[in-house]
Amino acid sequence: MKFQVSSILIGLVIGIFGTLAYTDYIFNPKVNEAILPRFARIDEALIKTIRQDNATNENKLAGILSSSKQDPKVLAAKEKAKLVRELSDETVKYLDDVKARIMTEPDGSVIEGENLITNTKRAEELMLDSDKPEEGISFEKKLTSYVYELNKIMGLQRPFPKLTKKAEDFEVFKDNTNQLDKTFLQFTFEGTPTIAAIATISQLQTEVLEYESVALDSLNAVAEGQIVQAGKVVPMVRAESNTLVAGQEYNADLFIAAASDLPAENFLMIDPWKLPGILFQGLTWVRLNSELQVAPMTRMVLRMPLSM
Repeated sequence: MKFQVSSILIGLVIGIFGTLAYTDYIFNPKVNEAILPRFARIDEALIKTIRQDNATNENKLAGILSSSKQDPKVLAAKEKAKLVRELSDETVKYLDDVKARIMTEPDGSVIEGENLITNTKRAEELMLDSDKPEEGISFEKKLTSYVYELNKIMGLQRPFPKLTKKAEDFEVFKDNTNQLDKTFLQFTFEGTPTIAAIATISQLQTEVLEYESVALDSLNAVAEGQIVQAGKVVPMVRAESNTLVAGQEYNADLFIAAASDLPAENFLMIDPWKLPGILFQGLTWVRLNSELQVAPMTRMVLRMPLSM
């Protein structure tokens, strides 16, 4: 099971950077001027990723539902895909609500702009409130429930791993005795500046969408929603030389081109590299005139002796 390495790295950066930022803040309050604004930039980048992944997953669902096959397995895959999309969308929206609550003071005033960047207490106060622990408990339960429900829907041999990771789940923290005994909530929010906590939750949203993407790809393969039927297929041979002598090897490029006359909007969001078992593996769709063409991305060379 593969997930985007970039999101994992960002998660580690947030965790490590957040701990260092808060530690430095205690001893040097001016450090927030150099470090904390960077979390706002990280969060902006993550939000863009969330929007893109959301749109991509919506299109993957549409592709699955467009399958015309009536096989029971295909119909089951369609229903599972709808459940996966609904579950993921609801979870992402819940996490948006959590971020909004973190950005709101107890009196209802919104923390924004420079005040959000310099605020270092609100996330910890809300998520680790010993008198009112409901917010933090609900947050952890929601992430746990998402993975449980997704695995229940998919029933994959290799289930999706938990999202509620603690220090012990990261190699980089294996020798950090100050972190290893912390719960998930403590590890995530204790001593974490508010903007870093928001970026952390945005990171979790990208992971939810990555899980969904993998699930939809799996269901897409069952429904065969990813197969593009080409109406025109043309094999081509391009020889290196027009003339040969007896005994000389015949060298040529062999490739295939294809085109579909289906409406262009059917193809705009297709990404062949992310779909297993797609028609014309190793080729990519490109725009050519009014049709969508398949262009060769690999070269096969024919080498054969020529006898006369």
